[in-house]
Amino acid sequence: MIELEKYYSEENWKGFSITFQSVNAPNDLIMSLNDDEELAKVIFGILEKDCNNWLNKNIPALDNLKPLECIEEEHLLKRLKVCLTRIPL
Repeated sequence: MIELEKYYSEENWKGFSITFQSVNAPNDLIMSLNDDEELAKVIFGILEKDCNNWLNKNIPALDNLKPLECIEEEHLLKRLKVCLTRIPL
């Protein structure tokens, strides 16, 4: 088990997510992420049109969970956020 969430820092996430504050994430994406607009902006900013496919795909860095499965539990949400910060831009 990778447990990326142990590397989570709110300060690091805020510093990373601010890069995407001007991104216009689609409303359906925001709603699918439990109305987390900040997370939606980051995901859309990184993956753009492929984001819906990615959200429903098993991701090895998330211990083969789907990103949408990670938004249901706080420690998995942290895992998802750390994973996103590690995707090369």
